[in-house]
Amino acid sequence: MKSLLISLLFILCLASINFRSNVLERYGDFKDSELCVVVPTRNEAENLPVLVERILPYGYSIIVVDDESTDGTFELAKRLAEEGKISLIERRGVRGLGSAIRVGIENAPCKFVAVMDADLQHPPEALPVFLEKLRAGCDIVVGSRYTKGGRIVGWPLCGIKLPSLSRSRKLFIF
Repeated sequence: MKSLLISLLFILCLASINFRSNVLERYGDFKDSELCVVVPTRNEAENLPVLVERILPYGYSIIVVDDESTDGTFELAKRLAEEGKISLIERRGVRGLGSAIRVGIENAPCKFVAVMDADLQHPPEALPVFLEKLRAGCDIVVGSRYTKGGRIVGWPLCGIKLPSLSRSRKLFIF
């Protein structure tokens, strides 16, 4: 039993090494600004240019993490990276919102990190307000429709467990 467990751990370690070395491709200049906005994408070609144009005036760095989009999102994001508007991480052979967010945070050179959906449900105009809270000493700022003045229709309430972030960055999540 012990050898089976050791073998299983070894396989998991190899899978982890393989994940880090073979499925990530980086494009663009990962700019160090005060705030990096991580945007996980899968088939968001229609929304991505709108979101990028709404974030750019604030001067924040944008890191798009694409999970094998089939609608042209990757090609569009690659062009935006070549134009210097965003940085791009292409993930192949792996999908998932949580792991895409983690990869984006791990590659963010900024002091503060924000995570935004690419579907335009999170308003980039709220970023300066959230950043002020982080500057004032908050470790995590969360925008929620479930707080006073916030609202959401037709979605179930669910809890979120935040992973430990070992790089001592401050984070906010919409």
